[in-house]
Amino acid sequence: ISYLQTTSTSTRHSMGALVVHYFFAWATSAQGGGGGRNWVDRHIHAYINIAGTHLGVPKAVTALLSGEMSDTVLMNPLATAVEQFFGRQARRELWNSWGSIWSMMPKGGDSLWGAGVDMCNATISGATEADAQNKNVHGKEERADSKTSEIQQDLHCLSKKSLPLLAITDSKETLDEIVGPIHSTLMTRRRAALHHHDVSHHHHENASSVLIDGTNQTAMSPKLKHFLAHQDFSVKAVIDLVKDLSHNLFEGVEELANKDMYEFYSESEKRPTANRHSEKAWHDPTQTPLPHAPNMKVYCLYGVGKPTERAYYYKLNRAEVKPSDASAPNQSTRNETKPTYLLNNPPFVLDSDVTPTDPNQQIEHGIKYSDGDGSVPLLSLGYICADAWTRKSSGLNPSKASVYTREYQHTPEFTVDDPMRSGPKSGDHVDILGNNDMNQDLLRILTDFELEEVNKNQISSDILQIAKTINAEKGRGIFS
Repeated sequence: ISYLQTTSTSTRHSMGALVVHYFFAWATSAQGGGGGRNWVDRHIHAYINIAGTHLGVPKAVTALLSGEMSDTVLMNPLATAVEQFFGRQARRELWNSWGSIWSMMPKGGDSLWGAGVDMCNATISGATEADAQNKNVHGKEERADSKTSEIQQDLHCLSKKSLPLLAITDSKETLDEIVGPIHSTLMTRRRAALHHHDVSHHHHENASSVLIDGTNQTAMSPKLKHFLAHQDFSVKAVIDLVKDLSHNLFEGVEELANKDMYEFYSESEKRPTANRHSEKAWHDPTQTPLPHAPNMKVYCLYGVGKPTERAYYYKLNRAEVKPSDASAPNQSTRNETKPTYLLNNPPFVLDSDVTPTDPNQQIEHGIKYSDGDGSVPLLSLGYICADAWTRKSSGLNPSKASVYTREYQHTPEFTVDDPMRSGPKSGDHVDILGNNDMNQDLLRILTDFELEEVNKNQISSDILQIAKTINAEKGRGIFS
C-alpha cells in the first residue's frame, strides 16, 4: 500500500469480520501496531464483510457446553455411529481447545439476545403460510414417526424480563430433587484418571461422570448447582456457566482453552462501549467502535431466509446406576428408596425429542430457529450493520463512515453441474460466495463501477423493525 501510494479494499467472510475488527483496533492503537488514529482512513478504501458474524453465534455456546449443534443432531442414521467413535465428550473437549469458538460466543449480552424479538415475533424471510402449514423449519416434509414433546408452550417465548438462550425440559420437581435432598459427589475426569495406572478400564469409563444419590455430600461447581436449580438461562447465565465448566466442573484437569483472552459483555454491568479500550474486546463490535475513517465505506453483504439455530432445549444427561454396578461408591449405605444416577460428561445434552406439532414455533429436535443464513442468525448478521453503525447514539461509528447493508434472499435451486450447492441464488452462509447477485455487487465495489447500484441498502428481512423494537425497550440495545 505504501509503495503504490493507494488504498486497499478489505474483504472478509464469516468470522473474518471479527478478525478485521480486531485488526482495525490493533493497527490504530499504541498498544498494538501504533499506526495512529488515521491509519485506517489513509489505507483502507472499503471494508466488505460477507456473512459477518458480528454478534457471534449461539451454536458456539452449545459446542462448548455439550459438544453439540444442529449439524450433529440432524445427522439421523449417522448420529449413533458418530456418537460411538467421536462422542459429545470428545467433541466438547476438542472444541473447548479452539480459541476461535470462544471468540464466536454471543456478543452484546442480554440487552440484545435477551429481547427475543428476532425469534418470537419475527418470521423467516420469504416464508409463506403454506410453508408453515406443510413443512418443518428446514423445508422438508414431516416424518410420520417424528417424535414430539409434551411441552405445549415455547419456553423461549414466554413473557419474561430476559428470554432464555437455553431452556431445560426436565421437570421442576426433578431439578429440585437433584439440588435439594439429593446431593452429588464429584469424580475426576477420565483424563485425570489416566494418570493412575492401577485404575481399571471400567473405572476409566465412569471417571467422566458425577454420582448422584441420597447419601453423598455435594462437591459440585456452584455455577452448576445454580444451573440445575433453574429451568431457563439467559445469554449471561449460559456464558458464565460455560466458562466455569471449562475448568471447574472436574478436579485435577487443566483449562481446555484460554477463555481469558476474550472479554464478554456479560461480565460487566457497564454499557457495551465502556470496555472499548481493552484489547480483549477489540474483536467485539458491540464494545469497540469502528476506527476513525470518515472516508472508508463499509458494506455488509449476507443471506437471509434460511432457518438458523437461535436457542435450545436441553435435558440432564443422566443414567440410572444399577445396584450391582460396582463402580458406584457407597452402595452399601446409600438410600435404597431413591434411585441413584450418573450425571454424565457433559452433564447436559440437547433434548432432540422436542419437536412440537405447531410449525409456527420453529422448533425441531430441541433447537429453536430464527431467520438467518443457516449458520448465523439475522440478529448477528444485521443489527450492527443496519442499526448500530448507522445510529449516532450507539457510539460505534464515531467518524460517520458510510455503511451499506445488502441482503440476498435464500432461493435454493438444483444445478446439474454443481449438485452439492444450493444454486446461484443461495443465501446460505457458505454458498453465498457463489451467489450471482452478491458477486456482481462485490465486483462493483472492487472496481468502483456502477457504485450507485451498491451504495444503498437492500433489505428484505425484519432486521430494521427488530432493531427498533430492541432499542425502544428500556435496558436494551446499544447506546454510548
